Amino acid sequence: MESLRTRHVFEPVPPKERRGKGRLIFGLVAAVGLVTLPVLPLTYFGGPGPAFDEWQQKLFGIMKAPSPVKGVSPAKTPVVVRDKMDNVKLLDGAAQQLLQALEIDPENPELHNQVGLIYAEIGDYESAITHFRKVVSVARGMIVEKANESQRLRDRGDIKGATNAILASSKVNVELSAAHGNLARVFESLGQHDKVVAQLDELKHDISVNADMSKMTRSAKLASAGAALGQVSRVRMTPETLATLARAQALMHSNRVSEAVSEYKAVLVKDPDVAIAHQQLGLVAASEGNLFASKQELAEAVRLDAADAQSHTALAVTYSRLGENARARSEFEKAILIEPRNLNAAIHLSNMLSSQGDHASAQAILEKASKHNPNDPILRNNLATLYSIKGNYHEAINNFQRALGAAPDMASAHYGLGLAHYNLKEYSQSIGEFKRALQLNPQLIDAHNKVESATRRIGLAHSGRSG
Repeated sequence: MESLRTRHVFEPVPPKERRGKGRLIFGLVAAVGLVTLPVLPLTYFGGPGPAFDEWQQKLFGIMKAPSPVKGVSPAKTPVVVRDKMDNVKLLDGAAQQLLQALEIDPENPELHNQVGLIYAEIGDYESAITHFRKVVSVARGMIVEKANESQRLRDRGDIKGATNAILASSKVNVELSAAHGNLARVFESLGQHDKVVAQLDELKHDISVNADMSKMTRSAKLASAGAALGQVSRVRMTPETLATLARAQALMHSNRVSEAVSEYKAVLVKDPDVAIAHQQLGLVAASEGNLFASKQELAEAVRLDAADAQSHTALAVTYSRLGENARARSEFEKAILIEPRNLNAAIHLSNMLSSQGDHASAQAILEKASKHNPNDPILRNNLATLYSIKGNYHEAINNFQRALGAAPDMASAHYGLGLAHYNLKEYSQSIGEFKRALQLNPQLIDAHNKVESATRRIGLAHSGRSG
């Protein structure tokens, strides 16, 4: 008799919801490794699955792939066409998740930058420009507001509050400079060189204006926002530092990573306590597989700004990839405590605990996260998988269906739904789901085996009744 113990598919973490945390696009994933979308299996129950960074590498490969030379049409083999369609689906999934986040936080400059990057990648330049310009308009207002807030707090003697306002302003400033760089890149692709120059002029102007507003920090030694968790650093955000950070982020968004890294290092030569520079270097190192360097940089970022959930999440992922699971769990939990809506950290932590056999804790984390992210397809897929592992197939079916309601082309959810029906001996329903999973991901070999098994069982049932 065939064993009913089969593989369950978990999804990797989704690009991420993060608020005002000046990050490069790497942040969607990994280290932050991190930002996270439906469709690629992360962990398989009962069998080996792809490593954490495989999903990241696929997304990075799409986002960084050079555009084809104008006027040259490569031969479109079936494999190329299918890969292109898969890439579009992956990017579309990312865009949908980010747009959902924007419905909750419509003035978030970082989310607008990320959505704009995806639209630019798929060739929807009009939408990309709209989102990048939204960043410019929103960020300028935020920076002025935070500068005024910081001054008011300093006048009242609230040094910690003033520091938090300054840090928030500097992070928004990074997103503003990135938006200018992104707009210049889009206009360059469109051949509108006059607009490229105009964007660079605007970038220079904004750096100058924001540097003037930052002068109040030159002589002030301020406690960092991380002091809330008992750690203190000293911040001196000079105009030169702001300008260098802006250049670095613009270079990063133009995929000139090595040049951006040089700028971040230049920041740290003059101001070694700038947490965001350490964070960005840590994310780059993680994306390149240099986990030792990533751990060093991200640990320093967390030390300097212990209230930054993004840095905690990135450090946790790096610890997890190094096999330092106890440290990873601690950092994930800190990230979630700081930012309860941090879906990125919740899904990564749940996956890690489940891979260790602690399915109850993994499920509890996702149940709690679902209160903040009730319609996230990856969360629902993974929660359904955990219900299925426990044998609660009816609840598993409910969650798989909710996942597919948000992401109809999620292969792992179709496979998991088919598996739940199969284990309930609802073979006809299971066959349709397994076939759909195979259409979306032919590598799900077990789905093919289950189709054959379910077909045999239906045949045996018919012959038994007729006999």
